[in-house]
Amino acid sequence: MELRQLRYFVEIADQGSFTRAAETLAIAQPALTAQIHKLEAEFNAQLFVRTPRGVILTEVGLAVLEQARRTIDAADSTLRSAQLAGETASARLVVGFSRIFPFFPIARTVRRVRRDRPNIKIELREMWSMDQMDALVSGALDIGFVHYTEEHEDRDLVIVPIAEETVMAAVPDGHRLATRRQIALTELADEDFVVPAWTEVGETVRDQVMAACLRAGFQPHIVQESSDVRILLGLVSAGLGVSLLSSSSRDVKIRGVHYVSIVPKLEMRFVAMYRRGATGKFLEPFLERIER
Repeated sequence: MELRQLRYFVEIADQGSFTRAAETLAIAQPALTAQIHKLEAEFNAQLFVRTPRGVILTEVGLAVLEQARRTIDAADSTLRSAQLAGETASARLVVGFSRIFPFFPIARTVRRVRRDRPNIKIELREMWSMDQMDALVSGALDIGFVHYTEEHEDRDLVIVPIAEETVMAAVPDGHRLATRRQIALTELADEDFVVPAWTEVGETVRDQVMAACLRAGFQPHIVQESSDVRILLGLVSAGLGVSLLSSSSRDVKIRGVHYVSIVPKLEMRFVAMYRRGATGKFLEPFLERIER
């Protein structure tokens, strides 16, 4: 017994005619008749009696009709539940972000997408940029917010520029450079430095700063390291040393810290990335918000 045979049977019973049922179902009448004969053979009973006005149900047909309707309703309900579950599961975006990415653009985008498309569930995952790119290629991430360097260009990922930030010097109250608006990097050559901790993935402003200092002709004298920008700024405030951090660090309010621009500028690029060809009805509104 097939579900379509029960649908044919119910349609014929409702129409009272094989001809009208065939028209409604958009199938040839001989094919419809053949399917009903198969159903009758399975029940080992006749379901319809033909009359000059059409067909009427036999007693067996009447008994089958109620159960057939229930079976069809249950099948339709199961299908709707599966479709709804599929839509709910796919209405999810997994978004990666680097810990050094300026988070406010991400937060604003997430807030606006949730406001405009409340059916989309957005899952945020903090990951290093290189890990994000591996996850994007594998499909574990839908979109990633990363600190961009040239080594990222060999991946088959779409790049959307988000922000460029400058590296600034953080100095304590009373420091000889605290009243200056901008300085050359060489003016820090004799300073003690507190710097972001080294990581195996190499993703901190530290690497860019160290390379810039070497180009300027000096090796920074590092007295303390930390992976937490708040601790670094606290150490600067306490007078332990100076630090070179991205301009977004100014959003972390620590008393007794002054920021001074570096000339020429040291810039950090931040981008959004997603798999080429991976746009869809849930990713597209997120990308539209990023573009805006």
